[in-house]
Amino acid sequence: MTNPSQARKIATAALRANPVAQFTADHLAILDGQPGDIPFAEAGIDSMGLMELSIWLEVELALSITAGELARLHSLSGLEARIARHLRTGA
Repeated sequence: MTNPSQARKIATAALRANPVAQFTADHLAILDGQPGDIPFAEAGIDSMGLMELSIWLEVELALSITAGELARLHSLSGLEARIARHLRTGA
């Protein structure tokens, strides 16, 4: 069984590693553990940022996910749920 906080930690690390992202103080508080969500667009993660995120996930987790799928996930919480599924099932 996967620890839910494990998926959250990975998702926040992925966003922090994104060179396109621009975080506000509120975003940083969420990345540091405060409850909340960060829509990708709100953090300045555009199509280039989604491609960067896709590459990071492939390299770090062997999780193949397209920029289009990331766009549909929309936010940190969507990414967290997708990572949690990957950790549980390998898919």
